[in-house]
Amino acid sequence: MKIMRDQAPLADRVFMRDADWFEALVDESAGILRAYLAGMGVETGQIDDLVQESYLALWRQREALPETLVPLAWLKTVAKRRAIDHLRATSVRRRHLAELVAEEIEDIDQRSAADALALDALGRCLEGLPSPARDLLQRRYRDDDSAEAIATGSGSDVSTVRRRLAELRATLLLCIERRLSAVAL
Repeated sequence: MKIMRDQAPLADRVFMRDADWFEALVDESAGILRAYLAGMGVETGQIDDLVQESYLALWRQREALPETLVPLAWLKTVAKRRAIDHLRATSVRRRHLAELVAEEIEDIDQRSAADALALDALGRCLEGLPSPARDLLQRRYRDDDSAEAIATGSGSDVSTVRRRLAELRATLLLCIERRLSAVAL
């Protein structure tokens, strides 16, 4: 069947009851609809979905459509409307995504600046500690020695090393907070 060569209206077809005619219409017009949507700028991955939605709309409304309807023209109109809706929704999603990315970049920049200030404050606070305290922190955090290894090497017991590390962390935290609050003023 060559449905598309003859653009007779529905009244001249047995479309309402003939699934074979509808299948022939799909076979002959799908490529035309795909090219039409691609020309509108619809993404390749969405074209088949929009074409399928257009055929589905035609099939569902087949009994309510006017007898003078030309199927391809109607399908193109439905496909165009659905494509426009899709492109609008995609545009909104892209704008929203771009805004989210911009906000995240701004947050990263702010966090980077805050991290730099905090690291600077930490360095200054470490410089203010007595040498034995700095040595203990270096062994634990730079050299990655366990509290047990530090205790064994220094002749102390493990609970004393852990308590001293906790005290030093608390001291550093207070020092960093004071320095950061002074910078914020």
